[in-house]
Amino acid sequence: MSHLSQSRDFKKILNLLSLTNKTTIMNFTKKNHELNKSNRSVVSKKLLVITFFFICVTAFAQNKNAKASLEVDGVCMMCKARIEKAAIKTQGVKTADWNVDSHELKLIYDDRKTDLQTIQKNIAEVGHDTQEFTATDEAYNSVDACCKYRDEQVVKDHK
Repeated sequence: MSHLSQSRDFKKILNLLSLTNKTTIMNFTKKNHELNKSNRSVVSKKLLVITFFFICVTAFAQNKNAKASLEVDGVCMMCKARIEKAAIKTQGVKTADWNVDSHELKLIYDDRKTDLQTIQKNIAEVGHDTQEFTATDEAYNSVDACCKYRDEQVVKDHK
């Protein structure tokens, strides 16, 4: 075989190899693109699930405040201040509003930090009877004379 024919054969082989490599590279690129497309779809679905999960967790986490109302004995604005202050000083109580006429105490509190029993106990300790706790005589006697809600004459004077 002559040198010239060997050179031509070598060029043909190189051309064949070149075409084969180009086809292989194109096929590889096409498959890689399809894989990336499906991976993007999987990633999008995962992100959607994670986002939904965090929305649900946030929605449930915000439901920590409980509302309640209870009856607390008292007769005047000084009683109101004392009852509300005792309630607010209870850890977890966010708002307390006592109505002088109805004797209703409306509360908003974090039920993870406190409960109605604790709030009522704290109110009874400052001298006011609640639905479940009666103030001790010592606590009741410590309130001002105008706040003696157990005395019928004082109650009549406030009407």
